[in-house]
Amino acid sequence: MPISTIPAKNTSQNFYNIVDKSILITNLSGRNALYYRLKISDKAGRYKYTEVAKISLGKTSTDVIIGPNPFVDYISVYSSDAILLVNIFDISGKLVYSTTNVVGNKIFFDKIIPTGTYIVKVQTSKEVVIARILKAN
Repeated sequence: MPISTIPAKNTSQNFYNIVDKSILITNLSGRNALYYRLKISDKAGRYKYTEVAKISLGKTSTDVIIGPNPFVDYISVYSSDAILLVNIFDISGKLVYSTTNVVGNKIFFDKIIPTGTYIVKVQTSKEVVIARILKAN
C-alpha cells in the first residue's frame, strides 16, 4: 500500500523524510515489525524497488525477510537469527538451488534459475519460513 509520493530534488545530496501516519490509526496489536521498500522512478517512467527494510516495534522479531519479489539476479534473505539453510524449489517441488552459505544476506543466481515461480524455504536457528517468489527477466 503506497504511503506517499515525493518528487526528486535532483541535487548532489538527496535526503528525504516521510512519516507513515497510517500506523497511528492502524491497530498494531500482535505485530512486532513493519516492512517498507521504496519505488524509485525516473522521468522516462522506468522504476526499480529498493531492498525491503524492517522496522521493529518493541521486542526483537525473528521474522525472516525474503526479497525483492519479483527478483532478477539475486534474492536477499534477512533474519535476526542465524540462517542455517536456504532451499529453492520450482513450482513442481523439484529442488533447484540449495545453500548453507548466505554471504552478506544475498544469494546471486547468475542465470542459474529461469523465469518463473519458486518456493523459498529458509531454515534459521529458531524457525522455518516458506515464501513464494517470482523470478523476472
